[in-house]
Amino acid sequence: MTLENIRDLDDEIFEVMQINFHTAISTFSKVGLSNVGKAYTMFITKTNFIKNAIFDICENDDPYSANILFRSLIEHHLKYMFIFIRNTKEQNDNVGVEYYQYCDFSESIIIGKSWLDSWQILTPENEDKLYEVIIEKKPELKSFSKKEIIQKAKQFNYRNIVSFIKESIAEANSNYGWLDKIIPNYGDLSSYVHGGPLADKYLTYFGNENKRNKELLNICQLTFITANNLKQLLYLLLAELDKKQYSGSLRRIDFIIDEFNKTA
Repeated sequence: MTLENIRDLDDEIFEVMQINFHTAISTFSKVGLSNVGKAYTMFITKTNFIKNAIFDICENDDPYSANILFRSLIEHHLKYMFIFIRNTKEQNDNVGVEYYQYCDFSESIIIGKSWLDSWQILTPENEDKLYEVIIEKKPELKSFSKKEIIQKAKQFNYRNIVSFIKESIAEANSNYGWLDKIIPNYGDLSSYVHGGPLADKYLTYFGNENKRNKELLNICQLTFITANNLKQLLYLLLAELDKKQYSGSLRRIDFIIDEFNKTA
């Protein structure tokens, strides 16, 4: 398996999706899942950009930057899986609504607080005013307290998502090998993102060409499966909603990923 092989398989999946990916949101909307459908398709789009950037960086012989992006890809994957599991359990649009309402509110609070802090005017009073200003822009949240909204948003935090996924897997007596493989590495990747000394050790280690090439291939293989498993799950849902339009695409994506797994 080479990076060229990986990109060839990835291009095949892209060609499959060009046929009908653009119809995904409308398909979900027809069954009352407009927010969930939007979240799925946006995560597919975002992870695809990250995936392609990682491939390009690896072709430029840069495992350090690739690992920074790969950590972000893991977080995107986990948020998608949180939405997927809740949606398939609850069979409604609630998790999509909560994602766009509460996460957006929480991010606005964090950004606003950072500005207040930079201006050296971050006080409890100003923080309350910030909340009032933001809530005016989101009248649908006026019936909730700030504490309730923040608590709702916390379900999308990394640790809470991992706990939820693990609990869901245990309840279903199922297996999710990707999670067991990736999570132990997530902490290590933090050093790349935040400029820690552990990353210095890895950088020295990658000075060896053979070790560096092995790491580059490993990152690309993990990137391929991390991003494309989400597409596989998307088409699984779409095929359940419209077998005629999507089942052929699902079979083709399944086949390509199986081919990858045989050679990875």
